[in-house]
Amino acid sequence: MPQDEVLITKGALESVLECCSRIRVKKEYMDIHEEDLAKINDLAEELNKEGMHVIGVAAKKKSVGDTTVFHAEDETNMTFLGIIAFLDPPKPDAKEAIHGLYDAGVHVKVISGDAPVVVEHVCKLVGMKVGDQSAVTGF
Repeated sequence: MPQDEVLITKGALESVLECCSRIRVKKEYMDIHEEDLAKINDLAEELNKEGMHVIGVAAKKKSVGDTTVFHAEDETNMTFLGIIAFLDPPKPDAKEAIHGLYDAGVHVKVISGDAPVVVEHVCKLVGMKVGDQSAVTGF
């Protein structure tokens, strides 16, 4: 009797969703639709506004006989399982360090791979002036 292995992928929500053609909702598997994507992205945006990092998780079964090594190219036609959201708060002394830089006349800039809304939230937590400054993204 052939056994199945499960390929699980996780990462940036947008990238994981691009790999998915199906979604699991309440133990049922169905094709993923634009309405599903909109709900997922809306939830992620709300969590980002609270300063949470969001990653997507997807999976698919593969027969053991197919291969024992998986590659990025195998990440297609996957089933979206959900998101993981977590906080990565700034270090306790970050606020003091930022204010020390401001007091010394340093113009502080932030470079991050996080969503702009998450970066803005963290910047506010450490007392950075965010005002009318805008984020530059790679999008």
